[in-house]
Amino acid sequence: MTLNARFWFITLCFDAYWTLAVLGRERVVPALLAGALLALILTSAWQRKWVLAATLLGTAMDALWCYVGAVEFAGQSGVPLWMISLWLTFSCWWYWLFSQIKATPVLLALVGAVAGPLAYLIGWQLGAMTWLMPPYSVLLLMALGWMIYLPVISLPLQRRGTG
Repeated sequence: MTLNARFWFITLCFDAYWTLAVLGRERVVPALLAGALLALILTSAWQRKWVLAATLLGTAMDALWCYVGAVEFAGQSGVPLWMISLWLTFSCWWYWLFSQIKATPVLLALVGAVAGPLAYLIGWQLGAMTWLMPPYSVLLLMALGWMIYLPVISLPLQRRGTG
C-alpha cells in the first residue's frame, strides 16, 4: 500500500469529522448528518448495503453497552443521533480504507481491539460519554466487541478479493 495524498486527505477528513462529532455532539447534528450523507453518496453503489449493515451493527454494539450499563452518551439513555452519524461516516471511511489495504482477520481483530477502545477512551476524556463501570472493565468490553466487529464488517471486501 502506498500512502498517497488521497489517503491522507480522506483520513484527515474523517478525523476532522470525528473531532467535530465528539466535541460538538447535539449542537452540530445537521452538519454531521450532511457529512454522513455525503460520505454515503461517495461510497460505491455495491458497498452501500454493507456500509449500512456496518453502521447498524456498530450502533447496536453501542446500544448494547448502554443497555448493560457500561456507558452513557452525554446524558442520553441510548445512542444519540450524532453517534449514529459517526458510525455511518466511519463505516464509509472503513470500506474505502479497506479497499486500499491488505489485512488478515487476525490483524483486523488486533487493530480493532486496540483502535476501537482508544477512540472511546479519547471520547470519554473529551466528555462525550460517561463510563458507568471501572475503566478497565469498559475497555475490556470494548476491546472484545471491536475485535469481533472489525473482521466481521470486513468480510464482504475480503470475499470480493479487495483488501
